[in-house]
Amino acid sequence: MRNVLLYLFLLPAGCTMRVPVNYIPADKARVNAATGDWCENNKPLTGIIFSLYANGDTALRQPCLKGKENGWVRRWYPGKRLQEERYYVAGKKEGLHRSWWPDGKLRFAYNFTDDEYDGSVEEWYESGQAYRAMHYEKGQEKGMQKMWYFNGKIKANYVVINNRRFGLSGTKNCVTVSDSMVGRP
Repeated sequence: MRNVLLYLFLLPAGCTMRVPVNYIPADKARVNAATGDWCENNKPLTGIIFSLYANGDTALRQPCLKGKENGWVRRWYPGKRLQEERYYVAGKKEGLHRSWWPDGKLRFAYNFTDDEYDGSVEEWYESGQAYRAMHYEKGQEKGMQKMWYFNGKIKANYVVINNRRFGLSGTKNCVTVSDSMVGRP
């Protein structure tokens, strides 16, 4: 008992708590629309939400503590290939979140701090062609931002300095040049 108490005092503040091993089938878990909590029988759930494929392989493993995602949430494709992994602390996104296409190529890699983008945010088309490479600090775009079309041509290429965009933003005006000339001499 003394070792357990000593261990609890040595845990750093903000450390995630272990979720008790209480398995809840995904079809029994619901999100409370008012609170955003995961619930079972209208009560915030503590345990591991899971689903299985017909052959018994795991499709989803989602730990929750008092209704909030807490720990590694993982999904798999059939055949035990990892589809995505995301980390949560008390319902907030933290760290590196990644997903893969069925062929194993990376689909996205997002970095989060306290539920906000923080660091690189990258996505790829199924072909492996880059879709976007962005950078964020505390949820706000900062620095170089790039986006590409499926064929590899640049869609957006700009830099954000002091919350202002400079460069090609990838947006188009709603008014064409000829439309803007209507009524002018």
